[in-house]
Amino acid sequence: MSGDTVTGEALQFTNDNKFAYAFSPAFAATTAISTMLEFNTNSEYINARINYTGYMGADGGSSSNGTRGICSIYYNDIRVYQIMTDTDAGNMAQTFNPILIIPPFTKVTIKTTAATTTGDYVAQVSVTGKVGMPQRVGNLDD
Repeated sequence: MSGDTVTGEALQFTNDNKFAYAFSPAFAATTAISTMLEFNTNSEYINARINYTGYMGADGGSSSNGTRGICSIYYNDIRVYQIMTDTDAGNMAQTFNPILIIPPFTKVTIKTTAATTTGDYVAQVSVTGKVGMPQRVGNLDD
């Protein structure tokens, strides 16, 4: 699990294996479903904070411009979380960051879709979390 601490779309681990992280690139708004991140866990579990930032101006400008977007999180192809953001009308949150436990040996897929197709607005997602290891039988007091 350890190695050089790098950034990227795959799940990465700090050199001490205490934390995991993954960052998506910016995804242009499209009505097609786009996979933002996809990775597999091994024997570890992750106490993860998943930060989804809805579709806003690609230049990082005013957050009052954007479009409605949906973020869906899947564990082993089963949807476990879904949220909608609305950065256009301003009546919904523009970002969400649920804390979810990611179990061992799990394929995690994070997808997004938007109400309109335009290169003017982008969305991003990141996963950061503390890594834990399942306790061994006979070692339950730790």
